[in-house]
Amino acid sequence: MKIKYKLIIAFVLAIIFSSLPLSLFILNKHEKETISSFITKEKTTAKILAQSSLNIILMNGGDIETSRVDAREMIRALKPGYDTGLVFADAIMLKRRGIFGGSVLTTLSKNRSYTDFFYPGKNELISFDEIHRLKNIPEGSHEIHIPELKGSFYEIVALGSMPGQRPFCIGRIVLSKSAILKPITQTRHFVYLVTCLAIAIVSMFGFIMSRLISRPVEKLITGSHMIKSGNFNHRVMINSSDELGTLASTFNRMTDIITEKITELENANIELKRLDKLKDEFLANTSHELRTPITGIIGLAESLKEGIAGELNINAKKNLELIIQSGKRLSSLINDILDYSKLKHSNILLKKTDVDMHSVADIIISILTPLAGNKGLELKNLIESNTCFVHGDEDRIQQVLLNLTENAIKFTESGSVTINTARDPVHADTIVVSVSDTGVGIPEENIGRIFESFEQGDGSTSRSYGGTGLGLAISKDIVELHGGTIWANSIPGHGTVMRFSLPAGTGDAISTMPPDYNFFAAPAQEDNAPVHAHDDTPENRNSISEDRFKVLIIDDEPINLQVLVNHLTLAGYEVITALNGPMGLQCIESSGKPDLILLDIMMPAMSGYEVCRIIRQTHPPYMLPIIMLTAKTSIDDIITGLQAGANDYVSKPFDREELLSRVKNLIELKKSVRAFHDLLILNQELDIANKIQKAILPQEMPRLPGVCIQARYEPMSQVGGDLFDFHVINSSRIGIFIADVTGHGVPAALISAMLKIAFYHSKDLSESPARLMDAINESLWDHIHNRFVTALYLLLDTEQKTVTYSNAAHWPLLIVKKDSPTVDNISSPGKLLGMVRDSGYREHVFSVEKGDRIILYTDGIIEERNKEGAIFGEKRFHSLIQESTDLAADDLITLVFDTIRSWSGSYPHESIEDDMTMVVIDL
Repeated sequence: MKIKYKLIIAFVLAIIFSSLPLSLFILNKHEKETISSFITKEKTTAKILAQSSLNIILMNGGDIETSRVDAREMIRALKPGYDTGLVFADAIMLKRRGIFGGSVLTTLSKNRSYTDFFYPGKNELISFDEIHRLKNIPEGSHEIHIPELKGSFYEIVALGSMPGQRPFCIGRIVLSKSAILKPITQTRHFVYLVTCLAIAIVSMFGFIMSRLISRPVEKLITGSHMIKSGNFNHRVMINSSDELGTLASTFNRMTDIITEKITELENANIELKRLDKLKDEFLANTSHELRTPITGIIGLAESLKEGIAGELNINAKKNLELIIQSGKRLSSLINDILDYSKLKHSNILLKKTDVDMHSVADIIISILTPLAGNKGLELKNLIESNTCFVHGDEDRIQQVLLNLTENAIKFTESGSVTINTARDPVHADTIVVSVSDTGVGIPEENIGRIFESFEQGDGSTSRSYGGTGLGLAISKDIVELHGGTIWANSIPGHGTVMRFSLPAGTGDAISTMPPDYNFFAAPAQEDNAPVHAHDDTPENRNSISEDRFKVLIIDDEPINLQVLVNHLTLAGYEVITALNGPMGLQCIESSGKPDLILLDIMMPAMSGYEVCRIIRQTHPPYMLPIIMLTAKTSIDDIITGLQAGANDYVSKPFDREELLSRVKNLIELKKSVRAFHDLLILNQELDIANKIQKAILPQEMPRLPGVCIQARYEPMSQVGGDLFDFHVINSSRIGIFIADVTGHGVPAALISAMLKIAFYHSKDLSESPARLMDAINESLWDHIHNRFVTALYLLLDTEQKTVTYSNAAHWPLLIVKKDSPTVDNISSPGKLLGMVRDSGYREHVFSVEKGDRIILYTDGIIEERNKEGAIFGEKRFHSLIQESTDLAADDLITLVFDTIRSWSGSYPHESIEDDMTMVVIDL
């Protein structure tokens, strides 16, 4: 038996195994489509049932008993549905009043069990809660489980109503899920049976065939072990003309090729060592050649500064000083090239300074935030600013921290990654930096090898994040070059903590500015004050207009600052400079908002990303453009800067014309946006006020046993400051609040929003009306800008049958007793809210009984005027309430608002003079 037959068997098994998920996928999809089709069809049936029931009631003139007989005849038409899943159907008539929400017209049930479940005790009256549930089923259908009937069912509901009227009938259809899917379930079982039989037959046949070819394979395995042990002279002897014989012949040829390649590699290694030596010599020679002209540049510039060619003015000396510093930096860069070549020998030169770990961690988090955001991870920097300094090479430390944090994100699917520092409890001069995650963790047996296992990992991912492509092994070398150690602790399934130690720093490099920085300040300026740079040369002194645009430069590098000052001053801009983030933020506060900011990213104490985010909290991009300046040019750096709020990104070294063009374009764009924004504000103010008012009003009425509460707010065209709200304390007590703010538009709406917040945060005082009003008054004190606010809060206790209230100069509440048609004022006015700090509100109590009605309202109802200038008044309002005691609360509010509109002549489309709010509580 040849190998191809075994491959055929494997191929058949693969087809069988792959076809099973496909079959199941098709069946599952068919199930969903079948259910969806049934539900869609039965929604139409339920709608027909509901509407037909309504038509039957209308045709019978409202005779319920006759309608029930006709409805039973009508619903029998659904019996054929028993075969396709129908188990129950009914038609319900909704009631307008009373304890029950509706009654059953007719039912259809496949057996008695379903009727007993939906109507236990043969009850034909449906509660309000059940009607409410049926009316609010999402999209008219949902899946239910009936434990007694052992299965899942779909309950489908439709409402029947006359055009423009509330629903009057409900049609309900209940389908059995198992009955709908019975044909598909039978097909599924058949697929399982056939698949199992096929797998068993093919596996048995494959087992028999595999035994026939096992011996040649064993010879091949033995040969591979011999090759693995280094015996490249071993030969596999298989005398066969089939595939195994060909494989043995190929195997023997492979060992010959390996022997040849080993010889070639040994020769190549000798050549590589020779080339490596030539490379080192080339670097050394090139560096030496570069040092010679650079030394000349520095020496000539220093001699010119000292006056070798005559005395120079201040600006010339400043620029020569910048040339000298640039030359020294270039000389240092040449040394860095040689130092980098020694990295593989762990012999690089570290440029140690005091490094603020908060700033380094902030930059790392800013760079990796997009990567963490894709997983929904939270990156935390628990290092406080200006509190933790280490002594080391900032670039190398950032490189190590970036690698550890990226690894933590890579192996964490949910939770957080946290960067923190702590002083070593044993060695007080050592700082321990930790990166902890909530990821998969590392098995205990692998912890000792993780710093070696990455030596052969691919470095491309690291290179995409900058640095030299260092893995964990190189991170370990860098930490050890600083005199520290690196280690890990992990609990599999709970996370990992990577720690490394570094020598503690003093922070002097952050707290003390270098002397070179002082040459930016004018002689009379104080230290650390913002610097207003300008060019005093005669040819430019008269070319700058009085209304120059102001540009703020925030950069800790003096050379960059001077170059930018020169370019922008010559272009006619007024320039202010700051040496770090805190100074830049102070400049914005003290010197006024600039027209544009040029912001460096790498700065001590506070990174450019952090400064940008702080500025964006109060200044949007279109009001204060920001251009990021940095030597970092990777896509991740650019994205991070833009996400922090920057408008543009210029890499160093920058072209002067490009920089000035971008500055000009952003300032012109800002001018255009500002003009458009001023116009837009005028049109949006009214819309904002409407949105605020809608947002702060309750979206639904509270529900208490034995209590019906209805409320309505109707605004005037400009939107005022009416407000009502509730605190439901328990099933027998509720707090009700109503208020009125003078004025209209956004100011009144904002004060209403303040009232809403103050009322919400005082809910723990809901059982004490006077204390609650005192708390709200304290919140509004000195914040409402001479506006008047009236309010009333009452606490209704249905168990004790009492109302406790406190009034802040609001209209009195009204009560209509069940045994008297008169309307009584309950009045005890207090002081306006927010006008006096210690208002001393009082509580008042009165008793209520079942059947009583309590009414709260605002002055828009009383003070609405008609065309002749007469006001509606309390008398008309009270008479309207007294004459309508038989109306439901919602109907009473509708009657009052319609009557007032008709009285004022604004009905139905014109605006009323003031907001109207009315709250009705029926016991």
